[in-house]
Amino acid sequence: MCRFPGSTHFHPGRTWVHDEGHQNARVGIDAFAGDLFGQIDGIEVAELNRWVRQGQKLCTIKQGEKTVDMLSPVEGVVISLNHEVLKNPSLIPTDPYGNGWVCVVKAPELSTNTKNLLQGPIVSAWMQNSLVRVRGMMQQLNPALAQDGGLPIKGMLFQVDASARPQLVKELFLT
Repeated sequence: MCRFPGSTHFHPGRTWVHDEGHQNARVGIDAFAGDLFGQIDGIEVAELNRWVRQGQKLCTIKQGEKTVDMLSPVEGVVISLNHEVLKNPSLIPTDPYGNGWVCVVKAPELSTNTKNLLQGPIVSAWMQNSLVRVRGMMQQLNPALAQDGGLPIKGMLFQVDASARPQLVKELFLT
């Protein structure tokens, strides 16, 4: 499992936020989601100067015709987009906590928003629990892709049967 910065806060919908000071919050998609997506063909992010609410759609990940909406971990105004990720969305799964960040949100209630997020020692346990849940779901939904252990198959989310994907997305991304 990928190591994550200790000062990062995680939304249960698989996004993260890092406080950069002055109410600026750098936002991205966590490594677990990046592994589930595998190859990403495109990303659509909320427009600059748009207000986003915590727990509501911030961006959409695309692979071919398949899409997954991702939720914002904080509330505020989108003030910056990562143009490198827009040009090369493969940065999300390859460098999720570095160059794969998605946007910066001016979050006037950042300290309040982060109280609603996962942080500190609980994050490792949450990530491990997510892995166990995915394994169990895959055994039920698509035994041909189930694994005996280890990390999920890169790109597994877009490899499962189309009828099983909505259940996985709802469970893992809360959308």
